Amino acid sequence: MKFKNLFVGGIASYLVEGSIENCKFDGNIIVVNQNEDSSEAYAGGIVAYAGCSYPIFSIKNCKVGNSSPTSISVSKHILPSFAGGIVGYLDDGEFQGQSCELIDNYVKATVRGNYSGGLYGKRGRGEGVVSGNIEEEPD
Repeated sequence: MKFKNLFVGGIASYLVEGSIENCKFDGNIIVVNQNEDSSEAYAGGIVAYAGCSYPIFSIKNCKVGNSSPTSISVSKHILPSFAGGIVGYLDDGEFQGQSCELIDNYVKATVRGNYSGGLYGKRGRGEGVVSGNIEEEPD
C-alpha cells in the first residue's frame, strides 16, 4: 500500500496562516514507515510543514528540547524527508508580501532526515525573516 505524504509536528502538522508563540515541545518525533514505497515525510518540533500562503506566518519564542533530550527524525526509507528542529519544511509564499518568520526560537535536539537542520529541514521559495534563533547541540 502506498501512503501519501506524512506530516508530524510537535504542535501542528500542517499550517499555512497565523502565528504560534511561546510554546514548548520536549520529546521525540520519529516517523517510521516499514513500507519502502511511501511518499514524502515532514517532521518538525513545532510544525511539520509551514505553507506561509498568507501575508505573515510566524513562529516566535518557542522552545524545542529545552527540558529533556529531544529527537526529530524520519526513516531513511522515506525519500524525500524533511526534518527540522522548528519546522520540517519552510515554504515562504509564492507571491510578493507573503513570508514566514522564525524569530527568537530555541532548539536543542538531534534532527535527522534527508533534508535536516536545527531550525528547518529545507526552505522553499521566498524571503522570510529568520532572526534571533538559538541552536545548540544536544549533550
